Amino acid sequence: MYLEDSLGLRFHRFLNRIIVQVATGKLPYAHRWDDRAVTIDIMRGVKPSRGAFTACKIPFTDLQKGMFWDILNWCWDGIPSLRPSMTEVKGALAGVVGHCA
Repeated sequence: MYLEDSLGLRFHRFLNRIIVQVATGKLPYAHRWDDRAVTIDIMRGVKPSRGAFTACKIPFTDLQKGMFWDILNWCWDGIPSLRPSMTEVKGALAGVVGHCA
């Protein structure tokens, strides 16, 4: 069970890193200069700052930015069983796109 939780956690965090980097052009925890500091943040449950979205590269409305951030937080949930499946992530992202003007 621990291995599955660990792999699932790493997958969700990897997915979030990619999503944040694509959306903002910056790595999550860009304010950290050292991998050890990032690791400590992650171990303490510190999530990437929403401030990174001030430089969002995707032309989102404010509503879409909020929805997008909610998806990221859902994937970063500290309780593995509360994290979404890929099907749920896909559906949630489709909902963000569905709100395009």
